[in-house]
Amino acid sequence: MIDVSNIIYSKLNSIAPTYKGYPKAGVKLPCISFYVQQNSDEVKEIPNSYCKMIFQVDIFSNRSNVNTAIKVNEMFSKMGFIREFMAEIPEVDINHTTMRFSGIINEKTLRVTQ
Repeated sequence: MIDVSNIIYSKLNSIAPTYKGYPKAGVKLPCISFYVQQNSDEVKEIPNSYCKMIFQVDIFSNRSNVNTAIKVNEMFSKMGFIREFMAEIPEVDINHTTMRFSGIINEKTLRVTQ
């Protein structure tokens, strides 16, 4: 098991204010939240070699989330992750986009593959 949350947090925070977990009510918009949805051993025969990680990312704004979503997608893509899911979540008075990214991470080099 590895933890790359701080790397992800720093990169997302350069796009918009970012929170680990859901942001509290009243935060300034736009903002991003994220959490690890899965962190599991990918190659059980070689302990501590590769982990499959899935990150859930949510974008909240009072305007369109398209530009922020494009930047988030580009960031994860450059790191080697693939987008598995993206949807607009209907909410009252707020634009909410949810995205999921996955990758297999080498625990020694932190290189992301598929």
